Amino acid sequence: MANRKHSGRQRGTALFLGTLSLIFIVPMVGLVIDVGILYSAKSRMQAAVDGAALAAARSLNVGQTTDDQATSAKQNAVNWFYANFPTGNWSTSNTQMDTTDTHVHVYDDPTNANLRRVDVTATTTVPTWFMRWFNINSTTLTSVGNASRRDVVMMVVLDRSYSMVQSGSCNNLKSAAKTFVGQFAAGRDRIGLASFAGEVLVQSAPSTSFRTNLGYYVDASHSGNGEIDNIVCDGNTNTSQAISIAYNELWKMNLPGALNILLLETDGLPNSATVNFWDSANPATGGLANASNCTDINNHKMSTAAPNKGFQTAAVLPQWSTRVPFCGGAGQAACGTNNSYLSGNPQTTPGGTGGASYSAGIVGVVGSNDPADGAAAFYVLQKPYTGVMPAGGGFNPPYIAAATAPGCGFTGSHGSVADFAWFPPTDVYGNKLKPASAYKAVTLAGDGIHVANTGWTNWHNGAINAADNAAYNARVGATLPAPNAGTNLSVLIDVIGLGSGIDHILLQRIANDPNGDNFSGTSAYSACASEAGCVTYGSPQQQGMYVFSTDKSDLQQAFLSISSQILRLSR
Repeated sequence: MANRKHSGRQRGTALFLGTLSLIFIVPMVGLVIDVGILYSAKSRMQAAVDGAALAAARSLNVGQTTDDQATSAKQNAVNWFYANFPTGNWSTSNTQMDTTDTHVHVYDDPTNANLRRVDVTATTTVPTWFMRWFNINSTTLTSVGNASRRDVVMMVVLDRSYSMVQSGSCNNLKSAAKTFVGQFAAGRDRIGLASFAGEVLVQSAPSTSFRTNLGYYVDASHSGNGEIDNIVCDGNTNTSQAISIAYNELWKMNLPGALNILLLETDGLPNSATVNFWDSANPATGGLANASNCTDINNHKMSTAAPNKGFQTAAVLPQWSTRVPFCGGAGQAACGTNNSYLSGNPQTTPGGTGGASYSAGIVGVVGSNDPADGAAAFYVLQKPYTGVMPAGGGFNPPYIAAATAPGCGFTGSHGSVADFAWFPPTDVYGNKLKPASAYKAVTLAGDGIHVANTGWTNWHNGAINAADNAAYNARVGATLPAPNAGTNLSVLIDVIGLGSGIDHILLQRIANDPNGDNFSGTSAYSACASEAGCVTYGSPQQQGMYVFSTDKSDLQQAFLSISSQILRLSR
């Protein structure tokens, strides 16, 4: 009987304690549930806010003016937010997110004039369920997202060589380039244009008025004509000069806080370079061979027999070898409306307007055609453009002619003897035909300095190496002359290769792209590390993007893939 009474007291105590514990357990369980709901709502809203900030930053390229761009960015932020966090999501209410500065603030970075920032703020009310026991009916959540966009400073470098005519790609190139230009923000981004064949024309320096200058295409209501439309395809492929000249345009802008980009499009192998055959250290040996019949444009015989190979003193150099203005600034009047920036070292002052010049000498473009074209390999020391492109886009007259066709040539092109004994070790921009990390094998002359003229292949390999070296020099800032030598402008190089005539490894090297083909759908090339002769560099050199377009029909999509990558990097 006593045991039953004791047992009853225990059951009563347990019931009392259990009932009492519910007062604490239920709110604790409810708190866990409510916190879980709050966490889920917060995570969903934060993701929407972050996405809205990124959408706003990317939209800063939409619109004709800065104000239009900011308005578009704010509206895109709102649209993105509500698409991912609709009204009533997770039973929320009173969600606050609109285009006012309180919620979407677009502004210039106070320490970097080329950086714009976007701050996005949203609030919402989340109901509670179990916490109402403590008279807490709802909680207000706030999420903040940030993004930024660097202004782009870019030189678009387009190959207008004759092979673009042969493949019927010239018009496709112009159309794709105009669509590409239309993806960027007029009034903020700066884009310029250079086109190249045997020579380089800088058709526009980087400018915020690039849509007017270059022409563009966005849609039927946003299009225009400009320098892109004026491109005429014809000539050889002087890639090293194109890269060096375009890099110099970026360097002169002097905007290291921006995203500096060089975009190169090409459909063939480099086969030309701008060189100086005058060697003041070796005037008695010169560049011309004993039996050369070459004459200059004044019909002066350049060499007939030893020891008078080449020119003996600078005083007897023909008139075309005098110092020529580096077009632009002080040299503008001599260069015509479409400055050509043809030869010479980079400007010595960032943002400067003064013209530079190259050293006096037998300076010109050595251009060759490929044996695959079915013709004998040859070269001429071509007169660079001094202003606008010649009618029809063809060559200017050569500086040097020969008594017999086809002109001054490689060994075997018109007889058994080469007209020139050697080639200079660098082009006029300092790009080496045989750098330390040469991609292609090059044979030097007996002096161990100059490049031997053993035929077309040796020259062609040197021109390829010069293009590769020009890209390397641009990425590290090594092309700058004193007193700015070693000054580093961080340049990103993107490359588009077109058709079957290109060298994937060379273009991977130029872009410093370690990746394999992920665009063409043909897996045309592998990751750089698995390819013989391919090399890429890590920091501080930036790694660009190489895109292979199998034919002209894919050019526009190739350009758009590059623009998407650039806009991602600018955020």
